[in-house]
Amino acid sequence: ADMNAALMAGMSILMAVRHAEQTGTGQEIDISLYNTALTLMPGAASLYFGSGFVAERGNNWLTGAYANYNIYETRDGRYVSVGCLEKKFWSNLCMALDRADLIDALDDESQHERVKYELTEIFRTKTMQEWTACLEGKDTCVTPVLNFDEALAAEQARANAMVLTVEDEEIGTYKQLGFAMKMSATPGTLQKRAPRLGEDTEAVLRGCGLSEAELDLLTKE
Repeated sequence: ADMNAALMAGMSILMAVRHAEQTGTGQEIDISLYNTALTLMPGAASLYFGSGFVAERGNNWLTGAYANYNIYETRDGRYVSVGCLEKKFWSNLCMALDRADLIDALDDESQHERVKYELTEIFRTKTMQEWTACLEGKDTCVTPVLNFDEALAAEQARANAMVLTVEDEEIGTYKQLGFAMKMSATPGTLQKRAPRLGEDTEAVLRGCGLSEAELDLLTKE
């Protein structure tokens, strides 16, 4: 919620700036973690507003009630995530597992516990890496559950430049996450290292239009 609240604050500021440019008036922006957390649960909200259903852990399609949208342990104590919400992906998975008999069982909710048990037993027969290799290229919506260092080392993370190296004259070289937003005309780049506490305060205030006299007054206060 706190990270997403920061994103919402950034978007709100841009909208307020646009509004000010068009109307000449500013406005107050109020972002709360609670409100943000609620907006991050559209699935639970739509279920509740549409039917009064209260989503809880394990009682709906997004939280483990269904066999085709679940997490399963592998032989080596790792996990794979199954996200076959569309029937075509579920069919592809069942065929890859040589269990075509499970394809239509998904249409009967009373069969879901049995199907979950079947998949639990099947996925325990191979390691996570073995399942990854076995299902590669078969369009099953199954993926390994990676730990953080594996996620950073993944081919997709490398291709998207999601790990950047920063040079700092005081503390040396360190790494940080890259830019999630990829823009063709104005791509994100590292302009400089992260500022020390208060290092850019005067520059930011000058950019906001404060005079040297006003800056001196703030410094004295």
